[in-house]
Amino acid sequence: MTYSVVSFKKPGEFAQLAVPLLLKNEPLNQIQLSMLNNLEGLLTPFEWMFGIYSKTELIGVATKTLGPKFKLLVSPLSLEAIEFLVSEIGVRFELNLVGVLSERNTAEKFSKNWAWLKKCEFENEMEMGVFQCTQVKIPDGISGFYRPAKIDEIETILEWRRDYMIETRLPEETPKEAHVATQKIIESRNLKVWESEGKIVSMANASPGTPNGGRISLVYTPPSLRGRNFASALVAHATQEFFDTGKKFGFLNTDLLNPVSNKIYERIGYKKVSEALSLKFSGGSSLPDD
Repeated sequence: MTYSVVSFKKPGEFAQLAVPLLLKNEPLNQIQLSMLNNLEGLLTPFEWMFGIYSKTELIGVATKTLGPKFKLLVSPLSLEAIEFLVSEIGVRFELNLVGVLSERNTAEKFSKNWAWLKKCEFENEMEMGVFQCTQVKIPDGISGFYRPAKIDEIETILEWRRDYMIETRLPEETPKEAHVATQKIIESRNLKVWESEGKIVSMANASPGTPNGGRISLVYTPPSLRGRNFASALVAHATQEFFDTGKKFGFLNTDLLNPVSNKIYERIGYKKVSEALSLKFSGGSSLPDD
């Protein structure tokens, strides 16, 4: 098989080619699709955009956001194509990576080949369930109501965001990065909250997501308020809002080591359709410079 890897410089041009391919597996490719579907709203631009070709046919894409802490996102690929991709980006393009995020098989095969090339180690940072919803079940009897977050709630939300990043083992943000990102999603009205007895008790980012689906992320309820189904009600209402605005799907990713959250999403209509891995590299010549 004859493969080639092309590096793109213009996000709009890349999106035109990549989106039709990524839509063939919309749930698995939801993160890259969400970014390419919202180029003007990206907080951090792309650093690398790769197309993987078999002869003249685009068979896969890989993207990396600007900055040393961001992982490479890779669409599902065959072992042979992964081996070629690793060689190209590691040698010809001289990339160094902190990690990779992809569907389980692609992530594992990429990491093994990358570790061999860069003489580094890799470890599993998170096993993720890829969930999809086509019909939501709104829970009854939950105290409170659903609404967009308000800008005067930003300090509470920033505290929750910090705790969420720690719990989910996501890269640490500077206070400025967190403030800019939080202010942006509040002003966009994508950040939703559940209010009960005069105070907010849960939050979730409900972004327009992919061309056909909305995407739920940043779901957080403080520990002292858990067990009251606030997050279930919040995510259910956010998902219904996707459908009310013409979307066909709701998407979200979960930590498979957290069975409680997985069951919560299943109860409101989400079904696991695949699995993904977030893998971290260490040692050798793999890591980017800060």
